[in-house]
Amino acid sequence: MRKQITKLTALMLLGGAISNVQAEGPSVIFNQEMGYIAEKGAVHLELIGGTMTVEPTVLYSAHQKGYAPQIRIGAFGGELHFNTNNRMRDNIGFKYGVMDNLAVYGQFAYVDDSRDETLSMGFDGNGDPIVGEQPDKAELAIGTAYTLPIEDIALVNANAELTSVNGNATIFIKAAGFYQVPGLPKKQNLLVGLEMVAHDIDDQPTYINIGARWMPTDRLTMDFFLYQNMYPEDIISIPNMVRLNLKF
Repeated sequence: MRKQITKLTALMLLGGAISNVQAEGPSVIFNQEMGYIAEKGAVHLELIGGTMTVEPTVLYSAHQKGYAPQIRIGAFGGELHFNTNNRMRDNIGFKYGVMDNLAVYGQFAYVDDSRDETLSMGFDGNGDPIVGEQPDKAELAIGTAYTLPIEDIALVNANAELTSVNGNATIFIKAAGFYQVPGLPKKQNLLVGLEMVAHDIDDQPTYINIGARWMPTDRLTMDFFLYQNMYPEDIISIPNMVRLNLKF
């Protein structure tokens, strides 16, 4: 047991030793927050397109929903998130770095679905979308994020998240592993990986996403999925969901 604890401590110290370099990039990967925060004064603009995983609650990825860009700013000793638009939703969040590679975060969103009466309310027995006006929602998510970089070989990320939509709570456990592809030109980075999202909602699968993160420069990052086990059917697409992150 003592040897195992020593090894775990060494890995945590290793992650902390290079966390400052990793923090220069985005602090989110796939559907997960990372254990990093944006540098003070840095502004990250996220543009999202394609098909996102159909979430059993909207706060499955609170910071990614909606049709307006997500903005992340290193400020107030942490990282401020916000996204607002006149079609559907407004949300704000904050993430604080507790220690190297470990952060806590919170997100609050108000969803006025009456702004768009064409939104899907779910699926019927045949898998067809049910369309109609939905009630407003008040959403809250709190969670913790941990990121462990393993030298220049791999990256492991995990979230534990509690969400509440109009008082109905859901627990999410998210985990992802990434392999860093070697031999790329200097300053470029390519990670390929798999993400799993487990939850306590009945009759819903554990979500699995397979994709990659490409960083052609230190100011541009692209995440994209190639496979998603979406409900009610899987999606394979090249690419599927795409998120661009621009750093200013």
